[in-house]
Amino acid sequence: MKSKLTKIGLGLSLAFTLSCSGNDGASCTVQPNANGYDVLCDGKKVGELSNGEKGETGAAGTSCTVQPNAGGYDVLCGGENVGQLSNGEVCTIVNDASNSWYMLTCGSATAPLAWCGEKIYDPSKMTCHDGSIKFVFTDARDNMRYKAAAIGEQIWMAQNMNYAAIGSKCGNGDVLSETNTTTCDMYGRLYNWATAMNLPSKCNGISSTSDADCAIKTPFHQGVCPSGWHLPNKDEWGILILATGGHYPPYAELVGRSDYLKATFGWNNVCVEYQDGVCSKTQSGNGTDNYGFSALPGGYGNSDGSFGGTGDYGSWWTATTIDYTGTDASCINDNFYLGCRDLKDNLQSVRCVQD
Repeated sequence: MKSKLTKIGLGLSLAFTLSCSGNDGASCTVQPNANGYDVLCDGKKVGELSNGEKGETGAAGTSCTVQPNAGGYDVLCGGENVGQLSNGEVCTIVNDASNSWYMLTCGSATAPLAWCGEKIYDPSKMTCHDGSIKFVFTDARDNMRYKAAAIGEQIWMAQNMNYAAIGSKCGNGDVLSETNTTTCDMYGRLYNWATAMNLPSKCNGISSTSDADCAIKTPFHQGVCPSGWHLPNKDEWGILILATGGHYPPYAELVGRSDYLKATFGWNNVCVEYQDGVCSKTQSGNGTDNYGFSALPGGYGNSDGSFGGTGDYGSWWTATTIDYTGTDASCINDNFYLGCRDLKDNLQSVRCVQD
């Protein structure tokens, strides 16, 4: 039988379709059992064919056999082809002296594998940074390339979204601009909630449940994200925060370890001591980026067109609304506090998570 090595490295969307099940081309037969037939390949039971029951589509308990084909065997029951048994291929693994990487070969196909901490990854497509796996993908809409990181069971973009959707803006001094600026080059574009969700602008002022045009798709709402990615809802942000050291303070919503999630660059210094109301000591506002999320402070845009906070403040939309107000949506601030909320008309950054 053919087996497949899939989902390498805790949820990475990576699949090596390499046959790795042992001896090449084992012969397969069927043998009756109490409920139908056992499927035997190379003398080993690999599955069952259950007897049918009399109904509109056929007779009960039809006889099953196998017949060779180019890739293995057709399974025939009652003279009808009901499935296939594929030949296996001999697979080998070659590793270096330090056991830091491996080359998996099955037939003529090969795949390089390596360890990143306790995770296996493909070094031809990804990089390992302090135990975090990162890779690069391309947004087919504008050929923009983004870094991404595998964190727990999720895969997150490791940069702020920078797709120039209609309605998105760039910071330009203390105002917002529709054209690209150096602020967007580093920190990404800003989006009001409806733009981030790729919904009509009217959805900024009404509940997502009161108008079919504003409905949030499940299980994933793509929004402004590239194909195969979506705008994370509040629960998905919660999974990230818990996976990166977050906790529940007394009588408050989940809060994260912002130092673990912030990038090691791009944050302004912060004041840590004051004398007579004046800052007397500062320290770096950068984080340690333990998990490769690389949060950057894209600033904040107001619905009146004003802008500020680049380097000091960051916040990201979720796909979760506060429906009893109609005008608010849930967000994540740079303390990674799950209780953040804001007016949908205001502009924030966007991070996407893979479907």
